[in-house]
Amino acid sequence: AESCDCLQGVQFIQSLCGGTGSGLGGLCMKTISDYLDSGVGMKCIMQSFATLPSPDVGDRVLEYYNAALGVQDLMDYCHQAFLFDNMALSAICQKTLNMEVPRFSNMNNIVALAMSGITSSLRFPGTLDADLRKMHTNLVPFKNAHFLMTGKSPRLQAAVYALLGFAPLTALSSNKYRKVSILDLVQQMMSKDNATLSCDPLNPGDPRNGIPRARFLASFAAFRGECPSGEVDEICHALQRDGSRWDMFFPDWIPNSISASICTVGHCEAGDSATMVSNNTSMYEVMDRLGACWDSMYKAKSHLYVYQQDGMSTEDMLESRNVLQYISDQYVDARCSSV
Repeated sequence: AESCDCLQGVQFIQSLCGGTGSGLGGLCMKTISDYLDSGVGMKCIMQSFATLPSPDVGDRVLEYYNAALGVQDLMDYCHQAFLFDNMALSAICQKTLNMEVPRFSNMNNIVALAMSGITSSLRFPGTLDADLRKMHTNLVPFKNAHFLMTGKSPRLQAAVYALLGFAPLTALSSNKYRKVSILDLVQQMMSKDNATLSCDPLNPGDPRNGIPRARFLASFAAFRGECPSGEVDEICHALQRDGSRWDMFFPDWIPNSISASICTVGHCEAGDSATMVSNNTSMYEVMDRLGACWDSMYKAKSHLYVYQQDGMSTEDMLESRNVLQYISDQYVDARCSSV
């Protein structure tokens, strides 16, 4: 990294469920962040592609403690956190590839395609480029509100959405019967069925009970292949136009909240494709779910000794829980804002 002329960023791939991904991963992130910021003066974007515990499917006793501690590191040392869980990835594989029992390699491929799409404009030429710094500026409207979802939509092959977003959701056998347009890709990227995290980015809320709808605070779409810039701009603006089916999910106080990049080189396997990253207020659902499971364990003081024998105090554990609540409150406040 020290020999780079223009270091864009550092990417971490980690699972926050186990001790290695959350503990060692957080330490590596802190060490590299401190070194680049102060040691060599190379400030860059720190990205994390992190797996969270899946709802109702836990295979590690300590995963909620680990996840809370890991999220605390993501808030302190990471600029962009792209979150996934295995249940959401598995559901995408089942709907997309018609797999009854998806393998980890299939789910990992979804994450890899999303990562490839996000960084495509750094590696290939295009009509509308965007580096990681520009992406960060467009995606993070508030400090510490940098927990993102992604989605991917290959035009010629199977697809997915990861808050991060991904499309088209079709089996491979059906691709030869229909050519998918840019509009189709964008519509599928916006679908909650494409979310790579177990939450509802299109939650309509309940106005009668004072529950506001979910909102896309900011989004970034990376297109690859033969995607005319005029058509891309028109479709992205049409999503937020008054009267569209998605207009209600975009806040009035952040105009034109969808930015885009266009890389003229298609994906080597998927061909023409699009990857969408969203900063959505439904992230509070994820943090509240983690917090509720954390509370259940802490109420019984279950397994705290594992951390205490390694030098952590009760205050350290409570601080990580407070971070979950802080992030949730940030997104709830943004969701409730109407001006």
